[in-house]
Amino acid sequence: MSEDTSQLKAKALRALARREHGREELKQKLARYTEDHALLESVLDECETQGWQNEQRFIAMYVRSRSQRGYGPKKIQYELQQRGVPRSLIEEVFSTLEIDWKAQAEVVRKKKFGPALPKTWQEEAKQTQYLYQRGF
Repeated sequence: MSEDTSQLKAKALRALARREHGREELKQKLARYTEDHALLESVLDECETQGWQNEQRFIAMYVRSRSQRGYGPKKIQYELQQRGVPRSLIEEVFSTLEIDWKAQAEVVRKKKFGPALPKTWQEEAKQTQYLYQRGF
């Protein structure tokens, strides 16, 4: 194993030790340190085969984290796609998660607007727009 490989692998492990990363996200971080794409892909493949980097685990962690911060499924799916995660994998993981998005939306609405339901159509439109922007 060359010096470049071990250094790149060490950088990958440090990044993965801090938090989960998607393959594309990790690839972008490591690309700063090498221009050898074959070396980069081999390090990423090794991280995957060793179980250090797992796309499904990353998606599940990301969804839990963002949903706890009050974001809905549409926004989370969009953010994952922006991070280079394949749509099919996103849909697969979303189907296995047991999150009640309707209840989550109600919690977010109550946190922002209080427990009372909207009395006018303007209030309802405002609350609906807020939830829409949050990805519900």
